[in-house]
Amino acid sequence: MKPLVSCASALIDTNATHKKIKEHPIKTKRKRKRFTPEFKAKVVIEALNVESSEAEICRRHNITEAQLLQWKRQFVENAATLFEPNRKQSDASTERIAQLEQLVGRLTQAVDIQKKALRGNTQAKTLDCVEPV
Repeated sequence: MKPLVSCASALIDTNATHKKIKEHPIKTKRKRKRFTPEFKAKVVIEALNVESSEAEICRRHNITEAQLLQWKRQFVENAATLFEPNRKQSDASTERIAQLEQLVGRLTQAVDIQKKALRGNTQAKTLDCVEPV
């Protein structure tokens, strides 16, 4: 019988003229599924309606029960924010608009200064071209 030397990734026949390698299948990483907020809301609302069991909903949408429970918890925790006024968004928007208006003002001034400088340079050049009498 031929002696065999085993390695972690292959079996090699030491007496053979060529090496026989038995490769192990490489496991590929599964890509994570990304669900849209609209899909999550649809599934959670369907689960909250209690028309069918959570297990049925999970099978139908090909998600785990743990995932559904997490989405339900997030939905319930953030439900109160739907009824709050949008002050945070409007305050941030107002502040951003003020910053942009200041920037527009500074840029307008810079353009005006450059226009004046350009006009001054062209006038100086025309004066140099005219010979004194």
